[in-house]
Amino acid sequence: MPYYNEKNYSIERSVGYLLNELAKLINDDLDARLKDALSVSFAQWRVLVAILQCDTEPEPASASILCSKIDYDSGAMTRLLDKLEALGFVTRERDVWDRRAYTLKLTKKGRLVATKGLVIARDNLNHSMADLTDQEAEMLLSLLVKVRQTNLSLKATRQPAQKAPKRA
Repeated sequence: MPYYNEKNYSIERSVGYLLNELAKLINDDLDARLKDALSVSFAQWRVLVAILQCDTEPEPASASILCSKIDYDSGAMTRLLDKLEALGFVTRERDVWDRRAYTLKLTKKGRLVATKGLVIARDNLNHSMADLTDQEAEMLLSLLVKVRQTNLSLKATRQPAQKAPKRA
């Protein structure tokens, strides 16, 4: 039986609204902490961490992979990578298989900022969940994973939208 109905539904009580609001609060706080401690924004650090995580994957980091990992458009990603390169956090190397593409690598400085930021991010999350018991935190995470999986399954079963035919 569906949970929401006309009596208990409001925008402010919807899961989507609450998750968005919570993510904004947590990420804004993390942004301030990262700027204070490491002089990088949350957006910049997020890209550094995505590149760091690509080190353990078979395909090396590229702008297109990062765009799909963190849901950025290519123009915003290019500007962000330009800034990270200018700050000395990232280098771009021509892809040996595709001369149009670049492989992204963290510099020593970039790796240090990414890993120090992970400690700050962990502390930030612990701070945001300070009022929960360990059991409540585990339950929250378990439920979020379950709802995420449900939505991934729904997404996989949806038919792609039909494109309108082109006009001649």
